[in-house]
Amino acid sequence: MAEDFGRETPPAYSANEDTKTAGQPLSDFLLQLEDYTPTVPDAISEHYLHTAGFNATDPRM
Repeated sequence: MAEDFGRETPPAYSANEDTKTAGQPLSDFLLQLEDYTPTVPDAISEHYLHTAGFNATDPRM
């Protein structure tokens, strides 16, 4: 069995931490993306996606 070597193992869950739902990190990430300016222009991205056979009507893509 593994030995502790004198180190204290932190608990997996602490009751005093703020609990987040599973969707909260994704929601935070999407909010950060709203202000994101891509390095590659949209027209170039669309061209290569279309060339590869990717067609989507969703403007977020």
